Amino acid sequence: MLNIKNLTISNAEKSLFSAMSLAVDAGEVVTLTGVSGSGKSTLLNWMIGDLDPGFSATGELWLNSLRCDTCLLYTSPS
Repeated sequence: MLNIKNLTISNAEKSLFSAMSLAVDAGEVVTLTGVSGSGKSTLLNWMIGDLDPGFSATGELWLNSLRCDTCLLYTSPS
């Protein structure tokens, strides 16, 4: 199960998400759609721990019962 709780992502210009929450059960298929610049890639980058430094984010990401927004999920090769 994937849970996003109370996610807010913004930069100096605009807020992309404000207090967004989402729950996806195992086996469920979800589609992410939106116009250019609406935050689709930014959301996915936040989920893998690779948010652009120009953005700030608050909220929680849970995979099953493990909170993942406080741990490093993705590390770029050095």
